[in-house]
Amino acid sequence: MTTIRRFCCNDILRISSLLIDFQNDTKNLWRYMAHLAVWTNCFHVAAAPGNRIMGYIIGHVRGKDIQKNGHINSVILGAEYRRTDVIKKLMCRFEDVNDKIEKAYSMSAWTRPSSTHVTQAYQRLGYVIYKQVQSQPGKEYRIELRKPLPALLALTEYVASIQKSAANMEGVPYQDMTSWPSAEDDGIYWTSDDDETSVPSSGGEPSVPSHQDVTNVLAEGGDMTKLPSAGDFVN
Repeated sequence: MTTIRRFCCNDILRISSLLIDFQNDTKNLWRYMAHLAVWTNCFHVAAAPGNRIMGYIIGHVRGKDIQKNGHINSVILGAEYRRTDVIKKLMCRFEDVNDKIEKAYSMSAWTRPSSTHVTQAYQRLGYVIYKQVQSQPGKEYRIELRKPLPALLALTEYVASIQKSAANMEGVPYQDMTSWPSAEDDGIYWTSDDDETSVPSSGGEPSVPSHQDVTNVLAEGGDMTKLPSAGDFVN
């Protein structure tokens, strides 16, 4: 049974068998400790029963906003575990950390054209060749592989839906609202309670009593029945 967990200081004493393997790209011990201090969430190990280290993955996060990217520095496995799914488990854990904790938008890794088996292993996990870079003339160039994370996929789908909606709106005829008939064209006049006199509507219909009209009638002790009722406006 394989356990994927964070790298701890005591694991430095357990990875000696991996460090002496000439096929592995290893570094000085102080580099591991420095990386652990800065990128604690990006340093994981795969432990077998008995706490034997099967392999580890080292990475870091770079960029910000939509350019935020989780980069894999190296994935190291013991010789007896290279044909197992341990590397897949380490990669999945690192991707989950970058997606849910670091809030990154993509993953990246570097390989060499001569390491075809490594490139194919990345491609089976969903990575694609992004670009080729030659750092120094006369030396073998490097290949950068990338894989989008769920945050970038969701953003891409959202942008695509917006573009689709905009494309559909291009076929809708434009309606000029300034050419619409106004209230005055229909013979309708609006009055407010603050108007001193009511404004008659078209057709010689009785005017709507304003607040000032009612006040004047009450002040003079007049008959309220002389004011037009709601029934006068019903056709």
